[in-house]
Amino acid sequence: MDYFRKATITSPAVIMDAKSKSALISGISICTDTVAYKRFVSEIKDHLNQFNFTGLNIKLRVFNAQAAKAIFELLSSIRNSPRNNRSLVHWYCERSDAEMHEMASDYSELLDLDINITFN
Repeated sequence: MDYFRKATITSPAVIMDAKSKSALISGISICTDTVAYKRFVSEIKDHLNQFNFTGLNIKLRVFNAQAAKAIFELLSSIRNSPRNNRSLVHWYCERSDAEMHEMASDYSELLDLDINITFN
């Protein structure tokens, strides 16, 4: 099953490809609506579980504190998933974006989850 959620001004695109068993979250994530974010994370988690994915690619240019919490919850669910040993998380960021690199490193350390950080 493939899944696509179009990016908006405040939320990222989400693309899940059943054939490659990979998911991509990309764009800007600055929504301030807590209820919408909980629904968004729940929707992604549900699809990832149905999807039996093995790779998550994160290519966010900007995100706010609410999105940071949502990303943490999403990565935590991956960490706690029985399929965790097969899951690969790739985090893409600009070499000049020290904050984005630091966030990926912090998530990796806090969750004890391998995150492959790649510079664009």
